Amino acid sequence: MKSKFILGIAALFLSSSTYAQQNVSTNGKRFALLIEGTGAWCQHCSDGAAYVEKVLTATPNCIAVSEHNSDGMSFADGNTLDAALNSGWPWGSIDMHYFGGGVLSVNRGSWQADVNTQLANTASYDLSMSHTYDQTTRTLTVTLTGKALSALTGNYNFNVYLDEDSVVGPAGSMYSQTNSIVYDTMVGHKYYHANNNAAKTKIDGFKHMQVLRAMLGGVWGVPAATNPAANSTVTKTFTYVIPTQYDVLNVKLNKLKLVGLVQKAITGSPSSTNAPEVLNSVQAKLLPWNPTGLSTISNFAEVQLFPNPAVDVVVVRALLNEPAETNVTITNAIGQTVINQTFPKGASMFAESFNISNLTNGMYFATVTSNGVSEVKKFVVAK
Repeated sequence: MKSKFILGIAALFLSSSTYAQQNVSTNGKRFALLIEGTGAWCQHCSDGAAYVEKVLTATPNCIAVSEHNSDGMSFADGNTLDAALNSGWPWGSIDMHYFGGGVLSVNRGSWQADVNTQLANTASYDLSMSHTYDQTTRTLTVTLTGKALSALTGNYNFNVYLDEDSVVGPAGSMYSQTNSIVYDTMVGHKYYHANNNAAKTKIDGFKHMQVLRAMLGGVWGVPAATNPAANSTVTKTFTYVIPTQYDVLNVKLNKLKLVGLVQKAITGSPSSTNAPEVLNSVQAKLLPWNPTGLSTISNFAEVQLFPNPAVDVVVVRALLNEPAETNVTITNAIGQTVINQTFPKGASMFAESFNISNLTNGMYFATVTSNGVSEVKKFVVAK
């Protein structure tokens, strides 16, 4: 079944060679934030990672971040968040909403249903986010603007998360993912026969996705609005100096993403009656950082296709520099068109999921075309 994910992005590159800027907006749409609690030491957290991927594949308008505890990717603010939300690893908190049970997180078997529940709600807040990065001073500046879409009561905070994709650490370190024998021997599981260390208990070279690295507004954000009237706006700017410790950790700046969010302000510790619920969130890729400081301007800031290999569904996401009509054509290895769909101009982040359950095993090519520019992604169907 096709799910739509429309997010506004326009890329504006500044004249200084050390700066680049990108602007994104929810554009009236509602997005769900899945915060996963995990750890490389946790034998069931490999299954948690597989669940996150399933949710993102089924619902492209879900944004995920993974908070690590007691491994090579943990940090102080993340540990505080974990202590407040943890109901047993791997845990998942959907918009920090209280779904019952006395805690603000839920078992992974409920993640998809709870994401769907949140996405069924009409957006009450619009968010737009822009950022610049000065590679000389290592300063990241993020501006988050919120617009109340209806009159709201109470206090609201803004925050910006920084996360990193494809994090891999040295074999045998605090990055190697422990993988229960249950999943290592479960035919069809993503991590079936994946254990590759000497004891066959861990996955060396495991790629940790959407690893939470920092919360620019602290754990619970900064005050932004009180009893906002309909159509009222407020802007907050966050400044973060990329620490030199990132170099030691081999953090790849071109794998970093930003997640902006608006949430209810809380007094004291979070609880079922004092939940820091996220009303909406928005995501952007940190613009690539390179030695010359020059960013390449193209129609596509990024095109992603996942999962790969695929079985029944494949998701295509594209960050467009300019909103425009977008066409996706999928062809087989001999050039026959099996899917051809055109989507009207919306905002500048495009994401669609395509039903490929009728396709036979083999190699396929997805061509994404917008504003006369095309990019091709290769993928495999393996059932």
